[in-house]
Amino acid sequence: EVASAARIMSIDALELTMPISSSITTAGTRTDETIADNVIYEEDDRHHVVSLNACFVDERTIRFLVVDGAGRLSAHDYNVKNKTAVALDSSDNLDSSLGRGKERWAVDDAVGIRVDDHNEMFLLSATLKSSIKMWLVGVSDLKLCSDYIIQDAATTFTGNKPKIYALEPVSSCDNRAAAAAIAFKSSAASADACIEVIQMITSGERGSQRPAPHLVYRVPITPKLDQEIRWIDLASASAGTSNKYSFRYKLSYNSGIGECVSFRGDEGDVIGKFRLLLAMGLFDEADAILASSGTSAATSSQYGSIHGSEVALYRFRHILNSGSISSAEIMEEAKECLRRLSAGAVTGGDLGVKCLVESSNILLSWPSTVLSSDAGDEKILARDYRIAISAMSATIAGAMKAAPPSHLAPLKSEKRRLDSKISAIRCLENVESNHSSEVFVTPLLSEAASPADVFRSLVLQGSWVAAEQLRLSDFGDEITPEYMSSAIVSLPPQIDPRSYCQWLEETVIPGLSINHPLLAAIHSWACCTADAFDDDGNGLGLDSSIILLKTVADATARLSSVVHSSFGVDASSSISGAADESMSLQETFASALNASSSFYDEEASSRLSFPKPPPPAVMQLGLLRGVPRQKGSASFLARRMGARKASSFSAPSISDRKCESISRSYVETSKIYTQFVDNEMEAEAVENKLVQALSLKQARGLGLPNHTASLRTYSDCGGSDFLAKELVRLLSSRCSSDAEREAKIVENIQPFCRQSGTDFNAVLAMYTKELCDGNRNNPKVLLEAASLSRLCTGSARCDVALKVLRAALLCNEQPPALSDLSKESIEWAVDDEVRSELEEAARLLVIDRIVRRYCGNGAQELFRVSDPRHGLRLLHFVCRHIDGTTTIQDALALCDAFTHLTKSDACVMILKRMALASPNNPGADADPASRAEQCASLLRLLYSRDAALAEKVGEETCIYLAETLKETASISEDVSSKYKDLMHRDARAASAAASNLLSVMQENESKLDQLHQAVVSKTMSRGGTTSWSLLLQKFEAIHELQRTYGIYLSVSDLENETKRDEVCQLLLRPAVALLVCVDDYCPKELKEVLSYAKRGIGLLFCGNQGELLSHWCKAVGDQACHLAMKAEDDSRCFAFLKASGLLDDLWTDSAFDAIHAVATAHCIRASKEASTSASIKTTDLMHELNGTNNDSQDTVLVAMRCIIRASSILEDHALQFCPHELLGPLASLTCLTDSVSQVLVRGDDSSGEAMDSFRAGLNEESRRRRESIPHVTLSQSNELAERSTLPITKPLHSDWYVGDGLLLPPLESLAHCMDYCKKSIALMRSHGPNRMAAEEEGTIYSFLNGRGAHTIALRLRASLSALEMASTNELACKSSFDTNTSMTNDTELCQESKYLAERSLGGSGSGITSGSIDSQLAFGYLLSLPIKLAFKVYRACLPSAISKRDFVRVVTLACIGIRAGDGTSSVVMKSSMGKVVAWKKQDIFVAQCRGLASNARWWSVLQSYGVAFDPKRFEGKDKTKVDAYVASLVPPLISHACGTLLSASAALDQVLDLATKFVRAYGLDEKLAAQKHVEFLLSLRAQDDLSSRMAPKGHHFDVRSDLKVCERAARDTLLLLPSPMARASILRRCLISLESTEECFRDYDRYASVLSLYLEELSLVLADKSNNADFAAFQQEFESIDKRQDALLILSSFFQDRPVQGRPSFPSMFLPLPTPFKSDTCARPTRNFCGVLGAESSMSSPDDFDPILPLISSLSADGGASSVAALSPLCFSLCIPTGYIHARSLHLRFKKAMEKGASLPPFEACVRPVINRLKRSSDAAELSEWCAMTYPDGSKDRLDCLELALSHAMRASSEAEQRARMHRGDDAYVESERHALDTVKRISDLKSALADRVKIESVLADGYSLSSGASSHVKLILSRLVDQVYKKNPVNVNLTPEAFVESL
Repeated sequence: EVASAARIMSIDALELTMPISSSITTAGTRTDETIADNVIYEEDDRHHVVSLNACFVDERTIRFLVVDGAGRLSAHDYNVKNKTAVALDSSDNLDSSLGRGKERWAVDDAVGIRVDDHNEMFLLSATLKSSIKMWLVGVSDLKLCSDYIIQDAATTFTGNKPKIYALEPVSSCDNRAAAAAIAFKSSAASADACIEVIQMITSGERGSQRPAPHLVYRVPITPKLDQEIRWIDLASASAGTSNKYSFRYKLSYNSGIGECVSFRGDEGDVIGKFRLLLAMGLFDEADAILASSGTSAATSSQYGSIHGSEVALYRFRHILNSGSISSAEIMEEAKECLRRLSAGAVTGGDLGVKCLVESSNILLSWPSTVLSSDAGDEKILARDYRIAISAMSATIAGAMKAAPPSHLAPLKSEKRRLDSKISAIRCLENVESNHSSEVFVTPLLSEAASPADVFRSLVLQGSWVAAEQLRLSDFGDEITPEYMSSAIVSLPPQIDPRSYCQWLEETVIPGLSINHPLLAAIHSWACCTADAFDDDGNGLGLDSSIILLKTVADATARLSSVVHSSFGVDASSSISGAADESMSLQETFASALNASSSFYDEEASSRLSFPKPPPPAVMQLGLLRGVPRQKGSASFLARRMGARKASSFSAPSISDRKCESISRSYVETSKIYTQFVDNEMEAEAVENKLVQALSLKQARGLGLPNHTASLRTYSDCGGSDFLAKELVRLLSSRCSSDAEREAKIVENIQPFCRQSGTDFNAVLAMYTKELCDGNRNNPKVLLEAASLSRLCTGSARCDVALKVLRAALLCNEQPPALSDLSKESIEWAVDDEVRSELEEAARLLVIDRIVRRYCGNGAQELFRVSDPRHGLRLLHFVCRHIDGTTTIQDALALCDAFTHLTKSDACVMILKRMALASPNNPGADADPASRAEQCASLLRLLYSRDAALAEKVGEETCIYLAETLKETASISEDVSSKYKDLMHRDARAASAAASNLLSVMQENESKLDQLHQAVVSKTMSRGGTTSWSLLLQKFEAIHELQRTYGIYLSVSDLENETKRDEVCQLLLRPAVALLVCVDDYCPKELKEVLSYAKRGIGLLFCGNQGELLSHWCKAVGDQACHLAMKAEDDSRCFAFLKASGLLDDLWTDSAFDAIHAVATAHCIRASKEASTSASIKTTDLMHELNGTNNDSQDTVLVAMRCIIRASSILEDHALQFCPHELLGPLASLTCLTDSVSQVLVRGDDSSGEAMDSFRAGLNEESRRRRESIPHVTLSQSNELAERSTLPITKPLHSDWYVGDGLLLPPLESLAHCMDYCKKSIALMRSHGPNRMAAEEEGTIYSFLNGRGAHTIALRLRASLSALEMASTNELACKSSFDTNTSMTNDTELCQESKYLAERSLGGSGSGITSGSIDSQLAFGYLLSLPIKLAFKVYRACLPSAISKRDFVRVVTLACIGIRAGDGTSSVVMKSSMGKVVAWKKQDIFVAQCRGLASNARWWSVLQSYGVAFDPKRFEGKDKTKVDAYVASLVPPLISHACGTLLSASAALDQVLDLATKFVRAYGLDEKLAAQKHVEFLLSLRAQDDLSSRMAPKGHHFDVRSDLKVCERAARDTLLLLPSPMARASILRRCLISLESTEECFRDYDRYASVLSLYLEELSLVLADKSNNADFAAFQQEFESIDKRQDALLILSSFFQDRPVQGRPSFPSMFLPLPTPFKSDTCARPTRNFCGVLGAESSMSSPDDFDPILPLISSLSADGGASSVAALSPLCFSLCIPTGYIHARSLHLRFKKAMEKGASLPPFEACVRPVINRLKRSSDAAELSEWCAMTYPDGSKDRLDCLELALSHAMRASSEAEQRARMHRGDDAYVESERHALDTVKRISDLKSALADRVKIESVLADGYSLSSGASSHVKLILSRLVDQVYKKNPVNVNLTPEAFVESL
């Protein structure tokens, strides 16, 4: 087929689809184009095939590799049958390996593509600049197998490319490698051609990293007879050649002569094998080749040689490529390599030296290689790297001692490099030692070859602090200013210049000479960088540019000043010194280059030469800074650069290190100079750039946009003039007002122009000229130009203003602001001619504007400025436009323009029309006073212009308006309504206008001078006042009366008293009519009517509050008295007082007079009503009260209500704050009325209830009124405090009158009360001793006591006694007072006190509890009784209170007893203000009361929290039982208290405090409360409170639901316990309680909290050395709890996202803790753990403990897929062997699969890994046997499982045997050994039987599978034989193959 294909290809044309590469097309697009490559090419040569080759991929496919004219590489597959070619996509990667753009390799089309048939590879070669590259590409996958680059010796590309002659594959010494020969000539003109044999390793996986190709032979081509070689052809060696790497070549000369040469490799292919072994890393084999015989010729061959140093070199490279060099083994290998390299350098000639130098280069480049590789995360310690380089340096130093002189130069050069590198690393370590103890080599610093390079690297990576530390260190001598400048200028413009400016200023520039070439380069760099800083999006901004430029300029200035100062001393010597310094510097550079010629070539030296500048002259020095050059003169730097020429210098004697440092500095200087030589700048350029930057910064600070001008385009835009003009435009356009514009321009632009040297006036003139010329008809532009003209100075202001005014005359719309400009410009003008022009222009502008505005644009043609009548008519016409916005301005302007017009007349004319004009919006609802504010605005405007004019205008206008008011007030009633309405409208408008005008005049009163202020105006005198404020108040009052009340008064009417009284009666008349005439009036309406009237009366007094209140109280009091006496409804009077506010205004005497009068009126009316009803009989009164006679009933009730209402008024409003002179009578009257009212409310037949309800209603109403009254002011409160002469007492007890006897007959009680009142009043008014007779006095008392009203009777007695003592003749009363008849000796009074004492104690003599206890009254009543009677009363009230569990009452009664019997107590005596009143010698009684009070308080607390208790058990003789009972109440108290309070930390503290107080109160240990508190917090919450977590906020819930709060509180409470032992004991009890409660088995969080606390306390107990006796027990306890905590952590993590119900029971996994502690140490049977299969294990018993049992459900839930891995760490915590959980999971999987009938887990994937996890062999054997027996009989899994079980069983048997030997005589170990042997025997039998059966089945299966002719019946019969035989032999399970044959 190949021959056939060759014939077809020789006939048919090949058509290929050539792709167009993206490197050729534009925009990165790729297209395909089909080109027919036949014999003739007619299209573009770029698409033609220039070289191709192919080979067979298979029998039908030929793969072509093609190169076209554009250098594109592509692959194509040709099908020999279809005769079609298909382009392969994989060739794109192959083409991309050639590179892109300028770095693309050009395939040599002359040599073309070669094919290596033996290795199935394509060979092709390419060139790039002066380099040659050879590729090996696999034919099958088109992947790059290897490449080899031949570097040219020339360091720079001269333009000549190397020439490739031929490329041919040759045979290699090994099938794992391929070889090729390439003939070429380098680019050097003097170079000869040569042939190199390259060997490449091809074995290994494709795509893996292969060793680099290596050179085997190099055959130099020396033409004979000095012929020039034209071409070289290569061919493979002849067939008989046995040597590998052999080939033939033909030399073709230009002369046409040629010769053929044959090259044969060395014998045995030693060199090739040696190179191959080195490339493959087989260094020992390479050493073996060197050591073998027959290699002597290879070591010194002409074309290739080998040496032992190469092995050491490759081995050293391999060591470094392996990674770290810090291990001892690697260091030993490296030392051996260095030793061999050193020996080779001494004895191996040039190759040995080359290997040593190459190893040094490898070591120097090793960090960069490691850090840039894929394993770049590996770190290299600088210390290790320095040690390695030091070792290499020592190796080279040792070689230099024995090396020949010819080899010393390269070794010295390399040693200097190593020493410099060591210095660099030490420098790095010194810098980084302050930050870290271990210093690592970074990729950037790995390239540093010296301390100077380290400094440069630190600067480039931004480590400024480290770089500065390096510069100041001992290595700073090598960091020259040239190096520093090189590092700085290499920084990108994104770096903040503040980081390096200090170096420039202090080190770099001062370290250079004044004519140093770098100085100019730094200037140029600074300017360029400053421009870059300011570029948008590229730099840091203009601030950075200024910082950099300022730094360079200042440093240069200081350097220049040093030079100039030296000239001041000796100019000539300084000049020569500076020149010598520059010369010496360059000579030093040159000498350094000459001295280091071994590593710097001559070409580089010539490139790095600087010009030798001539010595600077004195005139030239001025050009260094600040002196401008003359036109046509070149700069100093230009002349210096123009004088540059190459020169040689003599080298002084310097050290090698300094020579190298200076040489590197010279190189850096050359780089900087070359970079900036085309951008030369001098110092003044930097200063100019700095000035521009500062100016630009200032402009931008003022708002100039960045795009307007940048630092780079500063000069091109126009400089500072342009910036100033643009700033004016910018600021002017942004301002909204002229003031803002002027302020901003003066504040910002003027300083800018001053600093930048720009004429401010010229800038404004230029800008305003642009405005006026370009926008003549735009008023806004004129306003802007006008405002700018004010900013000019000198004559420029007038010129600009005149231009603006003239431009305004041409504008249709003239801005009003131009008038101000015209006035100002006239004032500015200095020249008379200019002033006259401005005045005339302004005058014409004003008249023209007014005429245009009011008469139209055409009226200016008819108006004559010279006619005075035209001016007057125009003024009158303008004044008619009162609503015009510019009327007043235009009128005043006309008065200024015409001399015969006055301003005051014009203004008064306008104000008169304006004040009385119709409203702006005429209509029915139009307000005639709407013009008032307009008048005020006009007058205010006049004040702002001319105060005197405004004052005059205001006076004349107010006189006019006052006359208008007087006319309106004096009109008669008979005028028409239309005329009256018109007059009223004018009056309202006049009062409003006058008020507003006077307000403005008052505001501007201070603007008048002394002359005007001294004159009293006519308006003031007419108004009866001498100030504008009083007159203003009168006008405002008049206006308000007109507007609101319709009352029209004049100014004089306000001072008329008669007129005022008439107005008051008029205003109060509607309120009185409302109360008298309307039955169901609305209180709100009444209050509104009175408020309305009060406001109107207040207007009459013009804000005088004192006078207003006096008249108001007097008027209201008169009307209230009238209502109290005459109104049918007695409540109307009080309603009137309440609505009027008189009851709230009690700080005036007139108010008290009114209240006293009203109360008196009520009493008078009550007396009258009582006299009227006195004649009615009692029976008739009852019928009348029941409804038979409404008139009589109303009369009695009215009398009662009058008394009660009078009492209420006096108590609530008059008594506390009454005047001093009324205090006595008011107090007596109040007491009397109150006592009488108390008797009346006790009336029977619902009269008392009615009066009580009535009184309660009055009290409630008074309370609401007091609460609604706003807080009084400070002055009012002080006045009330001064008025108050009676102490404010608390209200009487609310329960005093509850059950106070029987109800009283209404009529009889009323009669007795009225008699009592009359006699009491008579007693009050008497002037001598007039004591009431006993029989008269006892009548009402007998009446009250007979009905049980003891309290009222007692009060009447006290009231009467007070009246007697308060009588006028006090001495006479005292002398006539009879002590024998006093209240204290009265038997009836003692009986009253007994009854009241029982009532105050809340009990009665029969022991019945009723009512509440009043401790104060009870105490007083008890002390007033005899002691025996008092004890009897007190004892009777206790039993019922205790039996009813009313413990609050018990506490109160006990406290009363303590106070009554503890008279000698120091506390009582100290707190008492006088003599202590109490029983004496009652210590036992007091102690009993104290105990009862304490118990009752705690009973109340327990009862409040719902704790069940028995009060009787708190008392007893056995204190132990009492204490035990009290202690038993502590837990329920804590539980119930926490349930009542909220779950907050503060509440828990309160609970603990409560429990502590409880135990302390009964003498128990306070630690008991803390213990019970901790037990409660760590216990499980009640089962019935599980829903408390979801309880609404604010409801009671169990605080134990919040574990965080409980744990925090428990920690705090535990601190109260005395020792860790005590705390641990409590926590152990808590843990045991949790483990014994089934409900908390799954509460992991609570377990975690308790375990954590318990572990902490146990650790403290173990740390205590005093517990040595129990240390082992505590240690065992600690380990047990620690394992519980570990297990709990694992379980919590695994089950955290699962429901609580699905969690396993945690306590079931552990044996319970011993109770009590250390009880497990006693002899008791231990409980064993179950085996690997749990309860099914062979060694397990029913009593064994299975810790994995609770995990069964979790392990079987998902088949153990996720749970086993997570739960496997539990083995250690559960004290079971490792792997048990995996084993149990596997056991469950087998059982689950068997239940469902599914496939069993496979042995290799599931069973074997689990068995391998088991540590005990017996467990592994048991599990393996169980799994094997579970597998189907005869299966391979069963056999494998039995084999594994047998191996583990045998191991377990060995272990059991060893244990039995160690414990001889122990039956348990003997039994264990016997069981292990039985297990081995059993498993062995099972395994043997199964193996035999499997073997039998295998033999039978092989038999019928090999018989191809066997029928299916035979196969079926053979497959059933095994089962039939085994069924016939059930006893013999172990049926061997022999027995099976016998059975057959």
